[in-house]
Order: sequence, then structure tokens, then C-alpha cells
Amino acid sequence: PQDLGQYVLSNMDVQERRDCEERLVKDYYETLKANGVKEEDMTWEECWDEYRIGGVERWLWFLVYFCGQQGPLLK
Repeated sequence: PQDLGQYVLSNMDVQERRDCEERLVKDYYETLKANGVKEEDMTWEECWDEYRIGGVERWLWFLVYFCGQQGPLLK
């Protein structure tokens, strides 16, 4: 779910995200289950939390990483 969260944060405007994010995550979760992930291994609530928290964590990690890089664009 973190990868989906990062993608959505990076590529959708706020209103577009709000309009469809729960449906997107539910579809993602159902696809995980259809491909063998058991509900006892990841509940809907865990998936939703990982999407919300993990997406922000990944985005912040990239921000910190790129701000720490040196190069012609960052001088």
C-alpha cells in the first residue's frame, strides 16, 4: 500500500485524490486478496493505515534524500 500512497500523493491533485482514494485502496486490497494475501495477514484497516502513513513516509524519505544530494540543480 505504501507504493500506491506515494504514487497517489505524487500524481493526483487533492480533490481528485479525495474523490477516489478509498475506492482505489479497496480495489488494491481486493487484488491483494485475490492473489493470495490472507485477511489474517493484512486486514482492510491495516491496508488503509499503511496506505495513509506509508505513502507520506516514502514521500518524505525521497524529499530528504534528494535535498541531501549535491549537484548543479541544488547549488
